[in-house]
Amino acid sequence: MSCSPLFADDLPTTSDDDALQTVINSRPDLDPYYVASGCVPDRREFFEKLYECALPYLDTNFVAECKTSFHQRSWEMAVICVLRHFGFNLEPPNLSGGPDATARLEGSSLLHVECVAPTTGSGPDGVPPLRRIGLFPEDQLLLRIAQGFASKRDKFADYLKKASIKSND
Repeated sequence: MSCSPLFADDLPTTSDDDALQTVINSRPDLDPYYVASGCVPDRREFFEKLYECALPYLDTNFVAECKTSFHQRSWEMAVICVLRHFGFNLEPPNLSGGPDATARLEGSSLLHVECVAPTTGSGPDGVPPLRRIGLFPEDQLLLRIAQGFASKRDKFADYLKKASIKSND
């Protein structure tokens, strides 16, 4: 591998559910999915390959944020790798902030991509754990998805305000 690994933490390898849960419980500072993906060898290999593919297009705080927001940041890696696979000409990340990915299209047009992976939230609008028999929490799920889009809309407005992107991109 030609880059620093994504899972630089000293996470042990395991294939046992109880041992994995012990490791997850011992690392409350890390996203449980980050821990699980770093401890299970085939998951670790998969995400390390994604990371190597996406690395030239990731911002400098990616690894730190991946440790606490694994779904959001791993989705960003996956989207970048798919764009590369289909031949999009990706721009390096904007170090002063900007979209998750930017591709130069034919001519001078730019395609800006913001990746959305809403969290479960908390409180009455949060999505309850799906460990029980009952109704599917459709309202809470829709609220979380709507919040994800609203947050990206606000980011887009901020990018325009900071001139990280142009209104005609």
